[in-house]
Amino acid sequence: MRATWSSRSSTRNTSRRTPRPSSREPGAACSPCSGQPFLEDASSMKAAFDPVGVASRRGVLGDEHVSSLQSQTSEFDQAWNMYVTNVSWAGTWSRNIIDRPTLSLISLAMLAGAGQMEEFERHVRNALERTGVPLPQLREVLLHIGHYCGIPTGAACFAIVRKVMRELGVDADARDMPDVTDVYRTTRASAPEF
Repeated sequence: MRATWSSRSSTRNTSRRTPRPSSREPGAACSPCSGQPFLEDASSMKAAFDPVGVASRRGVLGDEHVSSLQSQTSEFDQAWNMYVTNVSWAGTWSRNIIDRPTLSLISLAMLAGAGQMEEFERHVRNALERTGVPLPQLREVLLHIGHYCGIPTGAACFAIVRKVMRELGVDADARDMPDVTDVYRTTRASAPEF
């Protein structure tokens, strides 16, 4: 006899479950086991992308990156791409409650905290090329990353951002950066360089 958990309490129910009625022929395999798609027609899956999600995904990641992903998509990961496009891009990035530059900064902080540096680098590029994150705000997020995620993570993130800035031709010595001299100075600070 197989033990099951009762849904009404936290006590064990050792009675047998009553099988659910099935519309399948006896002995027929379920969809995942038989290799049959859940949709009636596998080609309908290709048209199951939310246009808002597609536009948002392309707007943030860029056409080149999304087209590259599309060219690598198989029937195996088609459902994953539907999920990412329809849930993440249409359901989160397109809600317009938080603006795109702020969403970019949030994403960078979470990716750094999760140690997802390849994706972090991609989102740095997105932030600088497409979502309009100002350099002073990007620097502030990097400082927060270093504080909350640890100095090694912060250092790795600064290195990635410097690399992407070089590749994009962004001036790392931009004069419009706010002066932080007095913010981080201790009473013993006197050396002009480290």
